Amino acid sequence: MNKFSEKRRGDISEIEVCHLLLEKGYEVFRNISCVGFADIVAIHTETKEKLLIDVKTPTIYTTKDGATKFRTNKLSDAQVELGMKVACAYKGKLYIQNGNKSIERLIRA
Repeated sequence: MNKFSEKRRGDISEIEVCHLLLEKGYEVFRNISCVGFADIVAIHTETKEKLLIDVKTPTIYTTKDGATKFRTNKLSDAQVELGMKVACAYKGKLYIQNGNKSIERLIRA
């Protein structure tokens, strides 16, 4: 059983993603409201790349063949239309995907 509520786990996921973006050279701005399209706006300090990000907490599962994977949900159509990306942190790594796709990765032991 998870020791955190779903909302608290989401808060932790967002902070993890912010931390990893900062390490990669982005200035990070968080939405202070629980309402809105983006959780994070990030701007790379050198390249000036701008990211609109919705953070998703990954779900870990085991496939029929015994492989362990994680995946996230997709973004809403309105978020995709704005050019947002979905992001998650897992085991200290940052994963970012175009918003019209979920993030799905095999967990290697």
